[in-house]
Amino acid sequence: MPPSLRAGHLLKKPQAANEKWTCAAFWYVWSDMAVDEFGEAMVARLGPAMREAAAREASAHWEKQAVLEMGLGMGEPDPETELYIELQTDKAWELAQGVVWGEDYAFVSILGQCALPAGQ
Repeated sequence: MPPSLRAGHLLKKPQAANEKWTCAAFWYVWSDMAVDEFGEAMVARLGPAMREAAAREASAHWEKQAVLEMGLGMGEPDPETELYIELQTDKAWELAQGVVWGEDYAFVSILGQCALPAGQ
């Protein structure tokens, strides 16, 4: 995981392509698990940005930004980037389990760093 997106690190918005891929992965995982694990009512109480549709939008935003940063256009990521995305998604699932069990909130901290910029 990029050092700037580790929990406890100063809140810094993603700049590099790998940070943007990480954000896309973490928002994807949240969109896929939040309602199942916490229920729709609880997720709704967290605010509009945390709802499933907003999380999917955030994931798509960061994926698009990463693609633009890498100059891929409509092209596919190279195998190294695909592996990075897979590893970040796996890491996001691991950290998400910490939230579910109430043991570790690093996942939530990373989502905070990956919040959509104002006006997005």
